[in-house]
Amino acid sequence: MYQFGMRLPVGEEGTVGAGLGPPQRPGRRSFIAPTVTFDETYRGETGGVRYEIHLIPSETEDQCAVWLPDLRVLLSADAVYESFPNVYALRGTRFRDPMAWARGLDRLKEFGAETLVPHHGRPVEGADRIARLLTDYRDAVQYVHDQTLRHMNKGCTPEEIADIVFMPEHLRDHPWLGEYYGSYKHAIPAIYAGYLGWYEGDPVALDPTPRAERASRFVDLMGGRGTVMERAREALDGGDVQWAAELATLLVRADRTDGEARNLKADALRRWAYGRKNATWRNWGLTAALELEGRLDLPGGGMVLGSPEQVRGFPLAQIMNVMTVRLMAEECRETHLRVAFVTTDSGEGCALEIRRGVCQFHAAPPPDCDATARFDRFFLLDWVFGRADFEAAIGEGRVSVEGDPAAVGEFLAKFEPFNRAEEIAIAAR
Repeated sequence: MYQFGMRLPVGEEGTVGAGLGPPQRPGRRSFIAPTVTFDETYRGETGGVRYEIHLIPSETEDQCAVWLPDLRVLLSADAVYESFPNVYALRGTRFRDPMAWARGLDRLKEFGAETLVPHHGRPVEGADRIARLLTDYRDAVQYVHDQTLRHMNKGCTPEEIADIVFMPEHLRDHPWLGEYYGSYKHAIPAIYAGYLGWYEGDPVALDPTPRAERASRFVDLMGGRGTVMERAREALDGGDVQWAAELATLLVRADRTDGEARNLKADALRRWAYGRKNATWRNWGLTAALELEGRLDLPGGGMVLGSPEQVRGFPLAQIMNVMTVRLMAEECRETHLRVAFVTTDSGEGCALEIRRGVCQFHAAPPPDCDATARFDRFFLLDWVFGRADFEAAIGEGRVSVEGDPAAVGEFLAKFEPFNRAEEIAIAAR
């Protein structure tokens, strides 16, 4: 929602795109489980056109390219697009290995394609043009990777490296390598963390003063709230929006209910965002400003699993496995219960076991469960989205139980419900 500006108006005062294309306004989404899988390469024919699907890890580990050998057309997925590659997605993701990405681009070059069709960006025609593009793209990825490691090995921190590493002109000014989606400054910390983790080596970071208390102490050292507010307003009026936002952040962290500080930070972030060419930075700044002002339309329910259309196609095991990270451990320090869940229409089965504050997922129901709950997938979907209650459904006959029915209710009461709406602070924390 923040990265793609999904709650922002479309236009010059809101989102102008996602960095790879027009503003995202996704419609209805669904999920159909694959019926044919492959490890490296799959070959087929449809409509008289021969095709090959190749696993080519690049932006993601499961990225696949489609090759049409008779037409010499290569559909390159997200391995290359009209922006500097997004080594780290601001929405949150695992480390995207830049060298795996570079190797993937080298694989794409081997096809000798005469037409390249990326998922994001215009098609490219001509074998020589495609080869040059893929070479420049992979070199940009490796350059940021290698120079980051070079300075890591000198003991530099991510912030220091981001101020040191600059792209060579032929790559910096390349029409396909503008920082519209990915950027050097948010790629470098991801590369650092991908190799070394979060710890930079200073023991002061191992058990720091709690965040809000640290902010309050800084504010006191700086002369108190009034002085910090005054300096922040001076910075904002003087055009130093970054410093204004940083000063206001101290006040917000010291007191999240400080409306004046929140509004000042929102003003600073909005001005900062309008100066960004990276669309995801812009979207994030403008969305954070709305949050700080209390004007952000947060989605109810939190979208834990996806939309009903998507979840309808998910395997039972995938849904129930999510329960393990929704266990309220403080409620079950001495609990030991094992409950199996079986769908009557699709014949799926699995189990969850609560064991003194830990929930273990069992892909197949063990023989010695305290109870087994049986239901159809229509009920499963209703339950996930809060339209049905397990205990009530047992009484109504929608769910049948082998063993102790009370154990099922006791068991499920130990978990946070799916899609429970909670206020989540991103900028105001």
